[in-house]
Amino acid sequence: MLDTSKSLNPPVVVHCSAGVGRTGVVILTELMISCLEHNEPMEVPTMLSELRQQRMLMVQTISQYKFVYQVLIQFLKNSRLI
Repeated sequence: MLDTSKSLNPPVVVHCSAGVGRTGVVILTELMISCLEHNEPMEVPTMLSELRQQRMLMVQTISQYKFVYQVLIQFLKNSRLI
């Protein structure tokens, strides 16, 4: 059963207290990593703007925004892409 559920790619629920700050960081980071893995164009500001059209205030602080970039840089280093 576990193998079957993994192959279906069910949706993931991500939530923090307000549902925007840390939640936005996780969602934005996952979306950007997916873009990298699939060799798709990656523009963090554009993706964040699209997220904010669906839910205002996603990624609330500069430190959260910087953290997204730090995670992406670490992902690229670990993937040996930079």
